[in-house]
Amino acid sequence: VGPNHSKTFQFTVTAPSTPGTYAFQWRMVQELVEWFGDFTAFVAVTVGDVGSEASPFGVVSAAGIGNDVRRQDDLQALGAGWVRVAFEWPHMEPSKGNIQWDLPDRIVNEMSARGINIYWDFSYAPCWANGRPQAAGGGCLNPDDEHYPPLNQQDLYDFVYAVVNRYKDRVHYWGTWNEVNLQQFYRGGANPVDRVDRFVANELQTTINAIKAADPTAKVVVGELSSSGDEFPLLRKILDAARGRFDVISHHVYDGGDTCQGRLAQTIDPLRASLLAWGYGSVPLWVTETGLQDSEAAKSSYLVCFYNAMKSRPWWAKTFWYRYEFEGVPGRSWGLLDGGPDQYTPNQTYFTYQTLILGANGAAAVAQSVPTSMVAGQRSVVSVTMQNTGTSTWTAARGYKLGSQSLPDNLIWGTGRVDLAASDGIEPGQSKTFTFTVTAPATPGAYNFQWRMLREHVEWFGDLTPNVPVTVS
Repeated sequence: VGPNHSKTFQFTVTAPSTPGTYAFQWRMVQELVEWFGDFTAFVAVTVGDVGSEASPFGVVSAAGIGNDVRRQDDLQALGAGWVRVAFEWPHMEPSKGNIQWDLPDRIVNEMSARGINIYWDFSYAPCWANGRPQAAGGGCLNPDDEHYPPLNQQDLYDFVYAVVNRYKDRVHYWGTWNEVNLQQFYRGGANPVDRVDRFVANELQTTINAIKAADPTAKVVVGELSSSGDEFPLLRKILDAARGRFDVISHHVYDGGDTCQGRLAQTIDPLRASLLAWGYGSVPLWVTETGLQDSEAAKSSYLVCFYNAMKSRPWWAKTFWYRYEFEGVPGRSWGLLDGGPDQYTPNQTYFTYQTLILGANGAAAVAQSVPTSMVAGQRSVVSVTMQNTGTSTWTAARGYKLGSQSLPDNLIWGTGRVDLAASDGIEPGQSKTFTFTVTAPATPGAYNFQWRMLREHVEWFGDLTPNVPVTVS
């Protein structure tokens, strides 16, 4: 690189395993001679845990997850930091003033306990509020009538205010109506322009007013349009109408020939150019829906391509996969799970997403120290050293542990698990020495001593330590 020429260094960095704020700054050096010239501009980078608000990974889930512990466990094991759940107004308030809190309470409590953030968007209207025919037992006589907007904006305001006020300590990001540019989801006009004009003058303002009144610190997400090909001018109407009152721009990305590159070329990159031209380039973009109804191989390939594209575009902050649960037909579904309620099982795309989020697991047995003879009931300090040969980072919060083998999960030595310290973050290439106390069995004999790494409720992985026969007398 000669005088007055430039060099662009492109390289991959790995975020620290411990959440916090870290400096990113560089300078030229002639190794073993001197540092020289300017420092690059100082950039403070926020690193969050997988379950923190900084996580870029999300899913779209049905409200039924609140009744299904196994589905909740699988979502936690997936590692996604965010879930967008369909808490729809018609289902929560089937009659005026009669808000049903049981299911949303369960979902909010369970997700909070598992370190999963909720993005809540306010969509649709009960028929008592929009004037459409009601069924005898409550609800709409025609379920599609939920997509008509309310006649009285005060009814919407009261509902939004009540919800935000109840959950503001645990839910911090709130959105507006789903896909108002599509007739099937917002029946407020005969064409997309009429629908969006009505929405920005009514439900958009009402929802933001109620959110901010209930929680002035709340983050407002606006957009939620579907990539129908004509949505950019409509999105600008929404952004301009909410200018200065929102924190995130959301969009749903489909079409593009149902290919990753097609969707990037047709929607993501042109959308970025438009946002810059309109003066919204500094506002984070969330893709709050994208997915593919196809084979597991095709879905997995699309998912990896799409999320890798996000990593290379820093203004694109989060993506929510549609959908978490099975939807479609066997062999060609949208979901990360196959089967039905109470029988859901993770599929290939689930495990592809999990590896993308958490990295692949691998471990090599480096060393272990254990006496080859002990007295019945004797307590001894032993050690096992394992090296992380995968691409994931081992932390206690993510369920990484040392577990007994020969037979798996045995309690021969008084314990079947050895935990990492809460402060541990064993990154790829690093090793961890587990030092712990074992108790010899009460009955004399020969017993096996062998261990292996695992991620609790997910998998055993990597090398087994050499099996050591211990004679107990």
